[in-house]
Amino acid sequence: MNDAFQLVAQTFESIYLENLGNGNFKNTTLPNEAQMGPTLSILSDDFNNDGYKDIMGIGAIYDAEVETIRYDSNYGYVLLGNGKGSFKYDKYYAPFIDRDAKDVSQILIDGDKHFFVVSNNAPLSTFSFQ
Repeated sequence: MNDAFQLVAQTFESIYLENLGNGNFKNTTLPNEAQMGPTLSILSDDFNNDGYKDIMGIGAIYDAEVETIRYDSNYGYVLLGNGKGSFKYDKYYAPFIDRDAKDVSQILIDGDKHFFVVSNNAPLSTFSFQ
């Protein structure tokens, strides 16, 4: 065991790391809605068109170890940014992805943002905020 490769987790929280420059980072814990389950994919964009970057996260793990329950309480979230490094949950923009979600991508169709979520053993999910 002395020669075994070991990794150590410092936190299991979903966090936002702000690059302050010169190798310095500020660690900010995201709101509780981002802590409901694993976040497997994140997008950053201005979802509410207020000029500030926001965060969308999705994720669920249905195929956990035999002795572990599913990690399926993260149905997706959108955290609206205030331009100063803080984010606040907004239910209006929150997607509802009740699947084994693994990744989210965004494309523009006729100038409108549309989102595609891929999940294990499920059809492609699509949604927009229009």
